[in-house]
Amino acid sequence: RRRSGEVSLKIKFLSRLDVSRILSDEIRSLRRNSSSSRSWSSEASLFFLIPLLISAFLVWQEVGVNQEFRGLLINSYAIFAGLLFGLQIFIFDIVSRVSDLKVTLQAARQKIEKIRDLSSNVSFEILVCLTGTAVLIISSLLPSSASLLYTLLTACSFYISIIFLFSLMSILKSVHILLLEEISYQEKQISEDSYY
Repeated sequence: RRRSGEVSLKIKFLSRLDVSRILSDEIRSLRRNSSSSRSWSSEASLFFLIPLLISAFLVWQEVGVNQEFRGLLINSYAIFAGLLFGLQIFIFDIVSRVSDLKVTLQAARQKIEKIRDLSSNVSFEILVCLTGTAVLIISSLLPSSASLLYTLLTACSFYISIIFLFSLMSILKSVHILLLEEISYQEKQISEDSYY
């Protein structure tokens, strides 16, 4: 009986570490923002296949990740992860205010959909930062004799770094669009208020 309680506790703990929802939400977000299935496949290849090809090319050219560059990447991931957690709080604040907007139901749904996608992108980017940090730390602990594993981790480091940049550009674009929409809405409200 005590054994089943321990297993149940371990399963509960492991379910807290399950990131499959973040990954599926990111893929769903990419699909939703595509106009067709052909567009979806080209976006997916841009987002996942091109970084793989670039990483393979860099490893083939024997480009490595030295200690200084590794430290720079770890610091960058840590800084961006912190900033992105702050952005998630900002997104939560925006969602809580959508119902206060004086817009049509369709406009409110569209705004919530955009915010949902942005939140998925931010969560995915935080996951990329954490994964990148873990891969870099593990590769720094390897002895120089583990050349195959070191090469594989170097390829993973390049791949994660490129995914990080692509995802960051996607988040920048989404935040920019939401801010422009909010500015337009506020300008419209000011114009209407000054009319009365």
